[in-house]
Amino acid sequence: MRLNIVCAAALLTLLGLVAAAALGVGALVVFVAVAAVVTGVGWVRLQGLTAARAHSVVIAVVGIVSVLTAARLPGAFLTWTGLIAAVGVIAVFLIELVRGTGAERRLESLVASSSGVVLTALGSGWVGSLRVATDAHVALIGTTAVAAMVAVVMAAVPWPDRVIDPLCVLVATAVAPLLALLLHEPSAGVATVLGAVAGLVVATFRRMVLADGGPRTRLGAVAVGVGPVLAAGSAVYGAQLLLAA
Repeated sequence: MRLNIVCAAALLTLLGLVAAAALGVGALVVFVAVAAVVTGVGWVRLQGLTAARAHSVVIAVVGIVSVLTAARLPGAFLTWTGLIAAVGVIAVFLIELVRGTGAERRLESLVASSSGVVLTALGSGWVGSLRVATDAHVALIGTTAVAAMVAVVMAAVPWPDRVIDPLCVLVATAVAPLLALLLHEPSAGVATVLGAVAGLVVATFRRMVLADGGPRTRLGAVAVGVGPVLAAGSAVYGAQLLLAA
């Protein structure tokens, strides 16, 4: 079942991010760059789109450039992320222009590739998050990651959406404050909110994955698991900045 592939890919990506972050910024940069390449290869194959190779290159390159920029520039680490993503979307438009007006599925290719560009660009948030991390922030990242892992495991259960979706949110919401109490950071209230958000994101993507019958290829299933986890990095980075303010 391809849902299991999606959940396994998301779970392994979360575990890989935690392990790479423990090793340092350099390891995290390499891991996020590799994850961007994996997302680029699989994302445009979700619907069997044409011109997949060119779009895959754009998605992967945007992710790599974005994460390298976040790792090398001082100060606001995601300052250039929006511009890099915009250049990637322009490149996607140019690819479709070159294909010509008679090419098949141009609109689907444009939408799918543009969304993939945004996902990989947002992956730089994981590097920015680690660069500004304090002890409290590390606990914040760990708590959010564990809550998301628990929700992903729950999402792999082949039960109806009306049962699994609320369970994803409830389980993640329950686990996060318990872990926060063990780590003494962040506060139980903050952890509860982060757990609820993590569970809601997992439940939402589960519903989206199954809405159209699920990914049609294994590579597409892997990309659906990896891409949203990458994009969550910018949300974690933003939460850190809010806590630090």
